[in-house]
Amino acid sequence: MARLAPAVDREVRDANARDASRRANAQLQLSEARFARLAESGIIGIVVADVAGNVLEANDAYLTMIGYSRDEVLSGAARCRT
Repeated sequence: MARLAPAVDREVRDANARDASRRANAQLQLSEARFARLAESGIIGIVVADVAGNVLEANDAYLTMIGYSRDEVLSGAARCRT
């Protein structure tokens, strides 16, 4: 009986942690879906680059704006200026 209260407390904490993790994952999925819709919409050009200007990812609208193909951009032919 003496171990029951700590076990219940631990389970409540664990359940709260699982709920928080589920909520965080759900929010992350929503955020990723919003970003994907924006990136794929073709309304604006979006590029992801590192601090050296190497393009890591770009959407079709960005590629159209700069006049390079995806392969050219990802191979380093076009770089973002910092």
